[in-house]
Amino acid sequence: MPAPIAADREEVARRLERYVAVDSPNPALEPGQGEAEMADLLAADLTELGARIVRQEALPGRRNVIGRFDVDPALPTIVLDAHVDTVPRGEAGGPRWQGDTLFGRGACDNKGSLAAMVEAARLWLRLGRARACNLVVLGTVDEEVSVKGAEAAADIIGRADLIVVGEPTNLSIGVWHKGTTRFAIETTGRSCHSSMPERGDNAIDRMAIVLSRIAGRVRPAIAAMRYEDGVSCVMSVGAIAGGGPLNQVPDHCRIGIDVRRVPGVDSEMIVAAFDEALADLIAEGHVGRGAPFISSRSFRTTAPDALVDLLLDCARRRVPQAGRIGLPFGTNANRLDRFGAPIVVTGPGHIEYAHTADEQIELGEVVQAADFYLDILRRAPALLAASRRGATAPAT
Repeated sequence: MPAPIAADREEVARRLERYVAVDSPNPALEPGQGEAEMADLLAADLTELGARIVRQEALPGRRNVIGRFDVDPALPTIVLDAHVDTVPRGEAGGPRWQGDTLFGRGACDNKGSLAAMVEAARLWLRLGRARACNLVVLGTVDEEVSVKGAEAAADIIGRADLIVVGEPTNLSIGVWHKGTTRFAIETTGRSCHSSMPERGDNAIDRMAIVLSRIAGRVRPAIAAMRYEDGVSCVMSVGAIAGGGPLNQVPDHCRIGIDVRRVPGVDSEMIVAAFDEALADLIAEGHVGRGAPFISSRSFRTTAPDALVDLLLDCARRRVPQAGRIGLPFGTNANRLDRFGAPIVVTGPGHIEYAHTADEQIELGEVVQAADFYLDILRRAPALLAASRRGATAPAT
């Protein structure tokens, strides 16, 4: 009797460590080579597995990696996507093991998903003639800033019957996520010597009034914008700058606003809430709201319940508490959904470790995820093929 096809723990550990060892900060956050070395490594690994590689320039000098494993154009196509950029390393540093836990920037966001997907592809190839789908492994740039990698990839990956976006969800199935709106508010005043502040007009004092309005009026209005299970929009003031020498009354101040919007709430609704609360201050001419410089869409899946249920069953065989969830953070899903393919967001690790000084992931979680992704590649094609025909697939 042949041995079951399952993830190789040592192989997964080696690949995960290699990926985390490559520093791949988004160059919009830290100037440098960006994702290039990580993209090259992924392309080499997929080439070794026999993939047909496409390198797509999504932004100047920044290329997505598309690895295609074509079986038969008549079969469903499943895409496994993981972004190859990270936030800057900072104190998280490079890879280091503590027992079976790997620490380092990118460990859970998002090289755990990437390593698991490549291992799943390696295992899927061993199925030989039992393979019932075409497979695309997609490594995208720029997820951490403007998601231009996924936006570009959507143009060339062609028809897909299922897209799985890897992110740290502990294998829960993400079926929606919030969008983002970011903009600035500025106050102006009149400078004077700080020994005679009555001769000036303090822009920071005026900003204090703005902040009080935001706390008392805008935040409750935004919290009242709700989605499933009472999940609401949230906001934060994430940056403030203003003034100059302390012997001078400041004539300018600026704050940066970050709002995470639930599905059904757009940027226009958000800025309208601010404008209503600040209307009299804006009318006086010393308060101004800038146009949003980031306005990313929220996402909700088009995957039918039967497909989500199948994916949940695959997940719960490894993580019994896995569920159907919404995500507070953004992902590639809101750019890859351009052509209507069912998309879910799921992967190993825990989002609370992402972007932190102690970013980490358990090796066992990545091994489980590789088997989970393989299970999807084995079980989902029958349901996807039946969906193409308008039929009902038997449970698998």
